Amino acid sequence: MSFPLAWRGVTEPHIFVIGFNKTATRAFTKLFRRHGIPTMHWGNNRLVSRMLLNLKRGDKILSGYDRWYRAFTDLTLVSQECRVEGNRFFPEMDRDYPGSFFILNNRNTDDWIASRMKHADGRLLRRQMALSRFSDQAEAAALWRKEKEAHEEQVRAYFAGNPRFAEVDIDSPDVPGQLSKLLGIEFNPKHWARVGATPNDA
Repeated sequence: MSFPLAWRGVTEPHIFVIGFNKTATRAFTKLFRRHGIPTMHWGNNRLVSRMLLNLKRGDKILSGYDRWYRAFTDLTLVSQECRVEGNRFFPEMDRDYPGSFFILNNRNTDDWIASRMKHADGRLLRRQMALSRFSDQAEAAALWRKEKEAHEEQVRAYFAGNPRFAEVDIDSPDVPGQLSKLLGIEFNPKHWARVGATPNDA
């Protein structure tokens, strides 16, 4: 399927999906790609690693990726040394790529925490506990809840009244319609489906 000329080559705008992982990031990726929008999803930690390097150098935050990709999802880096949520750099994205679109992909917080705890057979949870020296899973859950609530509050305040922003509940029956309204692209609902859901995920 073809897509508007404005999305070809190196021209703006970009699309930044700035919710956390386990909020249908792969479903957004699949939907965008099926409609001809080059999309980078996670990149096996390389995406956020490059973002951090670009910030250190004073380059555009997505330099190295911005020529080839129009949309970005799952801005997460998790290693044995650190966990970095790249979605928190949304002000820098907005600064470096004016006119771009921002989507806060969201879901019920309790469901999200439960899904995160099971992600990758529990490896994300174990790594968080090791990094934070937690002895109880409830401590990791409390940290994630606090981070999610703070991020949502900051994003909503920053983009209040901005027509280039939308908050999307991934459990809504009309996610493609909401995206179509925001981006001006007619998304086919048959290409929207949750991808890679954790077994027994709510």
